[in-house]
Amino acid sequence: MSVAGFSLLVADYMRTDITRRADYIRVGPFLVGLAPHTASLGYNYATPSVDARPSQADIAELISVFVAHDRTPRIEAVAGAAPDAEAALIAAGFSMDQRLATLACGVDEAIALATPDGIAIQLVSADKDLLDAVDVQNEAYGEPAPAGPHDVDRLRAMIDRGGMVALARDASTGRPCGAGLVTDPQAGVAEVAAVATHAAYRRRGIASSLASLLTRSAHERAAALVFLDVVGPAEEAVYLRAGYRRSGERVWYTLR
Repeated sequence: MSVAGFSLLVADYMRTDITRRADYIRVGPFLVGLAPHTASLGYNYATPSVDARPSQADIAELISVFVAHDRTPRIEAVAGAAPDAEAALIAAGFSMDQRLATLACGVDEAIALATPDGIAIQLVSADKDLLDAVDVQNEAYGEPAPAGPHDVDRLRAMIDRGGMVALARDASTGRPCGAGLVTDPQAGVAEVAAVATHAAYRRRGIASSLASLLTRSAHERAAALVFLDVVGPAEEAVYLRAGYRRSGERVWYTLR
């Protein structure tokens, strides 16, 4: 698949994902998703339509929506899919604070990886397992808030739609040491996200094994293409082992 074709699929996926939120907001060519339980940037963002050409009034209204909800204005986009929108955001004072490589894995590309010695990995759905998964992810990503019922509700809703959560535990102690998720397929596309390993268990292949299980499981549930974002070559190498390949980039713009 060409980079352009992949980018269009991911851009469509991102907009469809926001429309899953019951209270999403449409502002000109942008769709806005805001989380009531947290101000974390990862849960509060907007995304433009492909080839969007927002007016100054659209950008002003977009900013006002975030401000009215006490949220930092933040935009996620596929690099190059809406160049006029990116230019308009920069002109309005937004700055690009992330540009990440996006990797993809097709059905015939996934590699089954063995689980590291001393580790047990499985798909989970029980409330306690979901809380443990979020605790691992929060520790890895520096999220100070403890896991709570809203996290269980969020993951439960995703699982009910066909997504999956994987949890790694120390086989001898039962301690949660890794976690990740894959979203339910939308038009044959799913996203692996929030793959995390507890600091004490890194460099043992846990993240690669989590990604392998989640990706192959998504393929079994009709996801022809699974994608994810990586920060730098070291993280990219983790997923290349599971059969991923670099296919594009995503960008994040924030107004501070």
